Amino acid sequence: MRSIAVLVMLVLGAACSATSPRAAPDVSENAAMWQIDDDANIAFPACTGCGAVIEDRGARTCASCGARIHVEPRTIACPECRGAKTCTHCAPGRVCLACAGTHLCSICDGSGAWHGDTCPECKGAKACSACLQGAVGASCERCEETHVCANCNGTGEITLQ
Repeated sequence: MRSIAVLVMLVLGAACSATSPRAAPDVSENAAMWQIDDDANIAFPACTGCGAVIEDRGARTCASCGARIHVEPRTIACPECRGAKTCTHCAPGRVCLACAGTHLCSICDGSGAWHGDTCPECKGAKACSACLQGAVGASCERCEETHVCANCNGTGEITLQ
């Protein structure tokens, strides 16, 4: 008789637990942190738990620590034009690539002399020949002469995905 009572209680307990609401498992996810490397001009998502790079943008768990995670797009100012929308290689405010904006001859450093002789590049003029010839911004390969930032297509911002 006792075994029947125990059996009835087990069956009732199993039936009740099957129909009663249980606490939902913790399925909260953390949005990945975006790490930005300005020197390399790249951005990558990283796990908020351990800091590991999230290689698979569709992954729901960190491959390194197992934390639940997801990658959310994030819009930032364009790292190339800094939001200005214009090509930094040829638009107004650009810097000569030959002299880095100093307007001095890059061969003789603006002295006019090279190894005791007249500088073969500037012919003693001390000035950057590329600047004098108007080569600054001429035939820009980056924007194909549109003067629009090629990195963000002139929007001033990019979306990390």
